[in-house]
Amino acid sequence: MKNNRKDATPKGGDRQRKAAASSIPSKATTKRAAVADWIVGARVVLMRAEVFTAFYTEKHRGRKLTINTLLGHADVKATFYPPPKAPKSNEEDGSGLSKVGGEPMGRQPENKILQVTTHQMIILLQFNQHNVISCQQLLDDLKIPEKELKRCLYSLALSKSSQRILTRKGPKGRNLIDMSDEFVVNDNFQSKLTRVKVQMVSGKMESEPEIQETRQQVEDDRKLEVEAAIVRTMKTRKRLSHNNLVTEVTQQLRHRFMPSPTIIKERIETLIEREFLQRDEHDHRSYSYMA
Repeated sequence: MKNNRKDATPKGGDRQRKAAASSIPSKATTKRAAVADWIVGARVVLMRAEVFTAFYTEKHRGRKLTINTLLGHADVKATFYPPPKAPKSNEEDGSGLSKVGGEPMGRQPENKILQVTTHQMIILLQFNQHNVISCQQLLDDLKIPEKELKRCLYSLALSKSSQRILTRKGPKGRNLIDMSDEFVVNDNFQSKLTRVKVQMVSGKMESEPEIQETRQQVEDDRKLEVEAAIVRTMKTRKRLSHNNLVTEVTQQLRHRFMPSPTIIKERIETLIEREFLQRDEHDHRSYSYMA
């Protein structure tokens, strides 16, 4: 989505992208306050907002208009230019290489209508002027609250693959967005749908310490479930070998989660220390239940 040019044919190594937003967000609320200044850095939207504001104040004298961007939605027309595919040919020589020359095969541009929130629209419009933008630059230019900005970027770049309009540069695997992260348009984006609705992620995004705390809580809960399954099994069986006990506990819990043999062994040791179980005197690989 580049420079809003009418021609859709990329020249040389230049990737041209175009995007145009609907006139203004479809939902707005009125308040007796100054006109919102949320459209910093989005001139196309600013002009339309000013036109509508002038119309509204002329129609309703004595009132002032504030556009609530958290309730707004917009349709963004976007054209994606996928990189060329490798040439294909049915004719191959003895080496297995195609006889066709090395010219790459062009791919047709993908024209989509992206159904997004107002903030997502403003973010996407920035890629008409920039190929690469950092989270910090977007924050400085657009004045969108940091938490909301990260929510929008996560929805556009890191959520389900069917709506990844943007791509985050750098190593993969991180679920959190840092202010230094840089984003580019995902030219490989494809969808069978012409209209693509981008879902926003939940408003509550956990920090790294909160994520670690949640994971620890899940692990602790699972340890208790493993212990309970061991006790239930041994209370019924009275005596079992280690392998049979691991198998039965895994069978009991497999519909909830798959406990590893290591975790089961650790919980068995804990239950022995707490005198729920004891090792068989003649076979240390077997256990007995202690009433």
